[in-house]
Amino acid sequence: MADDFVNLDKNSYFFLLQEVTSLREKLGRLESFQIRSEQQEIWQDLEERNRLLSGVATAANCLLSVTNYDDSIDAALAALGKATVVDRVYIFENSLHPETGEPQMTQNWEWVAPGIKSQINNPLLKNLPYKDFCPRWYELLSQGDAIVGIIKDFPDSEKEILTSQGIHSIFVMPIQIKNKFWGFIGFDNCHIEHQWSECQQLVLKSAVGTLGTAIARHQTEIKLRESQQFLQLVIDNIPQSIFWKDCNSVYLGCNSNFARISGVEKPENIIGLTDNDLSWEDSQFNFSHKWERERQVLQTGFAQLNIVETQKQADGQEFWANTNTIPLRNTEEHVVGILGTYEDITKRKQAEESLQLIQFALNRVQDCVFLVDSLGNFSYVNEASCHILGYSQAELLNMSVFDVDITLPRDNWSKIWDQLKQEKFLNPESILQTKSGKQFPVEISANYLKFNDKEYSCAIARDITERKNADAALKQLNEELEFRVEKRTEQLLQAKVEEQKLIALIEHSHDLITIASPDNELLYINAAGCKLLGISDYCQVKNETFRKIYSPEIWQYILQDVQPTLLKTGSWQGELLLKHCLTGEIIEIESSIFLIRDQQTQEHLYTASISRDIRERKQVELQLKQQAEELEKSLFELRYTQTQLIHSEKMSSLGQMVAGIAHEINNPVSFVYGNLNPASSYFQDLLGLVKLYQQCYPEPPQVIQEKIETIELDFLEQDLTKLLDSMQEGTRRIKEIVISLRNFSRLDESEFKKVNIHDGIDSTLMILRNRLKAQPNRPEITVAKRYDNLPLVDCYPSQLNQVFMNILNNAIDALDEYSKTLTFAGINVYPCYINIATERISDNSVTIRITDNGPGISQDIQDRLFEPFFTTKDIGNGTGLGLSISYQIIVEKHGGKLSCQSNCGQGTEFIIEIPITH
Repeated sequence: MADDFVNLDKNSYFFLLQEVTSLREKLGRLESFQIRSEQQEIWQDLEERNRLLSGVATAANCLLSVTNYDDSIDAALAALGKATVVDRVYIFENSLHPETGEPQMTQNWEWVAPGIKSQINNPLLKNLPYKDFCPRWYELLSQGDAIVGIIKDFPDSEKEILTSQGIHSIFVMPIQIKNKFWGFIGFDNCHIEHQWSECQQLVLKSAVGTLGTAIARHQTEIKLRESQQFLQLVIDNIPQSIFWKDCNSVYLGCNSNFARISGVEKPENIIGLTDNDLSWEDSQFNFSHKWERERQVLQTGFAQLNIVETQKQADGQEFWANTNTIPLRNTEEHVVGILGTYEDITKRKQAEESLQLIQFALNRVQDCVFLVDSLGNFSYVNEASCHILGYSQAELLNMSVFDVDITLPRDNWSKIWDQLKQEKFLNPESILQTKSGKQFPVEISANYLKFNDKEYSCAIARDITERKNADAALKQLNEELEFRVEKRTEQLLQAKVEEQKLIALIEHSHDLITIASPDNELLYINAAGCKLLGISDYCQVKNETFRKIYSPEIWQYILQDVQPTLLKTGSWQGELLLKHCLTGEIIEIESSIFLIRDQQTQEHLYTASISRDIRERKQVELQLKQQAEELEKSLFELRYTQTQLIHSEKMSSLGQMVAGIAHEINNPVSFVYGNLNPASSYFQDLLGLVKLYQQCYPEPPQVIQEKIETIELDFLEQDLTKLLDSMQEGTRRIKEIVISLRNFSRLDESEFKKVNIHDGIDSTLMILRNRLKAQPNRPEITVAKRYDNLPLVDCYPSQLNQVFMNILNNAIDALDEYSKTLTFAGINVYPCYINIATERISDNSVTIRITDNGPGISQDIQDRLFEPFFTTKDIGNGTGLGLSISYQIIVEKHGGKLSCQSNCGQGTEFIIEIPITH
């Protein structure tokens, strides 16, 4: 219950009455039980208890209603003393000895009945150690136990002390504050030996709880008040102006500095006011920006810090302030107000503005401005110094004058500094060096300064490169002027001589030389030019335009192409056509045209030209060109013929070799093939004889039976027949290959004769059979033949077979290369094939179409397909003559046609068309 009193308001008294009423009801039930035996005595006890409860209630009311803390305690003790009918009621407070730390007690409050001597001022009861008084009490009271009883029953050590004070009976209870033994309250009877009943003890313990709560509340108020006073003292001693408001912008407090600038006499006087309530001298002062900032802080919960702005005091004086507006939060992190601070930075702002003005002025100076200390180190450099020397400001501030002044000796610096201190100003010339190594002369104006007991030199270095250059240039100009006067005189004399030479050279030149004005008026033409143009007298064309000697087409070309180039570059060179003034003959010339300008102003003065008649040279060039073309053509034909001869010789040798091989193979193969039939017949006879022996002698001797088993006669009988059949098939195929080789070589058929074209195609396919077989990168190339019923055709069989061989070889090469670009699955979906179709398209014409499904041939390659030496294959894989020779064989030898039809990605088809008869 004591804890509940800590947070109670004025109605706490009624709460206490409810507790007392409840206690009375409990006591009433107890009394009802006791009335049965001792009714009269119980009524007396009941009256005593009612008196005690009323006293407790009165004491509680005093603690809650009396404003003065000490008075409230005294009134409560008086109410308790009268209610309990004791002689003395007192309260002792515990403390610790400052040196030994031993517990001790001090009497702070006391009530005594009339006639009883007060002990409140007894010095012996101040800081009295428990061990010197009653050691047992501290142990019992600290554990929450009460000390109650008749004094004569107490221990002798305690009895003597208590009896000396006239005490007959005593009731002491501990006072607990925040679960700590704070002190105790005592009730003394000095006239009677009073026995304290349990009911009385219970009621008084309740009163002690209320008393402890009041003491705790008072101590808290004291600490809070002291804390507030100290906090106000701290805030008042802060140099900034500080205030705090609630969420409605109502002032809750401020420090003395803010009260002063706001026109408030004391900080506490501002509580409950708003900005509009303050007596600002300037009634037009606008608080909107301040209120807006405070509103944003209250809404967002974010502080607005270090805002520099102008503020006004209540007297209207304006000052610069660094303002901070900070949200105030409660324990639940809710914004409940704001804290504002103003720091007067007027002097700092003025100093900054002055410094900025000086800095601005120094940075606008075009010369280098340095502040150098006594050791030669840079303390300040302006922007021009950084720009001119190529260093950043940070770099220069870590450098010294010796790093940039190449003429300043470090060893001699102390003497130079002493001279500057003595004379206060030096004005030498020196040479500075930039970061990139560039050096330039400067004039230095150095002053001696002393600031804060430190020595400095303010130096201004001005670039005098232009002045130095001007002095040097002036000196050089004077020297050159004298030299040029002498030189000019010499040049004038020499120019006169050169002019005479030039006139003689122009007049005797065989080239056409002209001079015209910028408007193309002809001002001069030499004698050779007059002769070339058929002009008898120069005066005939004087003041005429160039148009007089050019055809209209050439003149238009000069205006549109030559003249713009001439004006842009100053010269033009090329070939033109002149017109003979008498005959109108066109004269080819090689002309060089150039502008003559004023050497100083570059003004266009004249247009000059030097032209040479190139008609003879053109004729010679034309003849040489024709001869070169004829020679190139002859060389190409010779090369082509030579290549064909070599190829023919190779083919002839190859044909002879193939024919010889075919002949050599054919003889033994024919011998083998011819003997196979008799051998087969002999084998059958021998086999019949063996079977006859088996029938006649079913049980031969043991030796013969073992031999039969060893040679596996039954298997030998079957396998030998198959072996002979296989040999017969092999020799037959060899004979077909030999026939194909002979048909392909056709050495005996090199003349023009009638042949079956299909035989030539089949022979070629037989030879190419190995190339058509499956390869590692592709399956077998399928060949589909669709032959028409063709008659015998007049042709050169060997040459025609060569055409078939070239086209089919190219088709196989194309399919091989195309297969390399496909996956195995793609090849299976689109297998490689070659289609060969023959057809009679007229009474005297047949066509052979050879088609593949390779990558196709682009149009630009098709246009050059039959050119000699043109090939798309890698070097060493093709001569470029195969299709060229094939084209020559079909077109020139057979009077036919050879064409190609192809699209990229759609395969290629070669069409051979030849006549049946010639």
